[in-house]
Amino acid sequence: MSRCARIAAAMKPCLNKPFAWLIMLAGLLVLASSGRAQIQIQIESEGLRRVPIAIAEFPGEGDGDLRLSQVIVDDLRRSGRFRSELGSPDPSYAIGGTPFHSSALRHNLEYVLVGRVDAGEDKIKISFQLFDALTGKNFETYSISVEEGQQRLAAHVVSNWLSEQILGIEGAFTSKIAYVLKSGPKSDALYELKVADYDGHNPQTVVKSTEPLISPEWSPDGNSLYYVSFEQQRPIIYEFNLLRGEPRVVAAFSGNNSAPAVSPDGRWLAAALSEAGSTNIFLISMDGTRRLRMRESSAINTEPDFAPDGRAIAYVSDELGSPHIYIWNQDDGSETRLTYNSYNVSPAYSPDGSVLAYVRRDEKGFNIHAMETGGEGRSIPLTSIRRADSPSFSPDGSMVLFKDEDYTNRLFTVSVAGKILFALPRSEQGEIINPLWGPIRSSWY
Repeated sequence: MSRCARIAAAMKPCLNKPFAWLIMLAGLLVLASSGRAQIQIQIESEGLRRVPIAIAEFPGEGDGDLRLSQVIVDDLRRSGRFRSELGSPDPSYAIGGTPFHSSALRHNLEYVLVGRVDAGEDKIKISFQLFDALTGKNFETYSISVEEGQQRLAAHVVSNWLSEQILGIEGAFTSKIAYVLKSGPKSDALYELKVADYDGHNPQTVVKSTEPLISPEWSPDGNSLYYVSFEQQRPIIYEFNLLRGEPRVVAAFSGNNSAPAVSPDGRWLAAALSEAGSTNIFLISMDGTRRLRMRESSAINTEPDFAPDGRAIAYVSDELGSPHIYIWNQDDGSETRLTYNSYNVSPAYSPDGSVLAYVRRDEKGFNIHAMETGGEGRSIPLTSIRRADSPSFSPDGSMVLFKDEDYTNRLFTVSVAGKILFALPRSEQGEIINPLWGPIRSSWY
């Protein structure tokens, strides 16, 4: 039984009926698509209003990483959609209480969440209640029961629920990320392909090697990871199935096989191959029987990324002397150049396909920029640092995950709305390489 299925089984006896949707699809947050607010990604949004909410401390929640109220505060802040703060505006806010909402309004708060943690013999019960200060609505009290060690996951579930209740948008706080960790001395380095919670906690090693591992790529269903391994002394693309725990070779053509990207329908792998001398992007069927060259060029063409509808691929080419980002239209084979300034690499589509995040060299250094895929292609900087690398969108489109080469042992997120930068709380012993955000859910955990 998967980790989430175990949580689902633990949660069932403790849920009130309005909360029963939490146990669907492995027990986390699944919502019917009808009536859900559409995600609107706005890349010029410094003035976007964030919903003010207070998260009261949960009695019995523990300290440090198990302080659930702080986990929820951080989740909401990172999204850029909330102005969350820790602490209650008034003692009248308590589970089952009748609060004076005027106290929240005096503190410029629209919502207040309260909770409590009760430890049983074999389960931990987490109860919570939301109050709407603007309308005076008091939500019902909901409860989740989890095993020891799963409190943070429960806090992420609560954050997802808040996003749905307040904004009508499914949160991504229970999603996973993947990355490669390089550790040990340079002459004897160890490479580990890892998956972790979106905030870096609960890392698990999937593949381990003394040869370099790079370029992880999630399958659309989140149940497989594709990656490049140098174990055969040249780059070869593998798939590792997280349900079965098995690797298989996907692309081992002559020359280099690198930069894998999976089509949204899971039928094709785009990859940069150098079998003909120059590096060009090919489309490879998942059984390896068909290979289609995306374009003919003597330049280096690499870093493909499929649009969410599968009809276009963003990629990087240096045929004009420096790397620029182009979009290839699969219907007619036409190409559109998107960037015109200096150095531009690592394109990553937003979940709705309207925006590309990428790394651009600007006056500050190498920074994450965002560009609308239609129209004039204006570029908006999301970071203002020296050495950003490897951007990828959260599955709800609210955040971009990336690494900062000046802090190689930890990861960062920046919100698309408001450009709120966060260092993820957990650091690694070693160098993190090529982080990538996964789908909003999968079956293996």
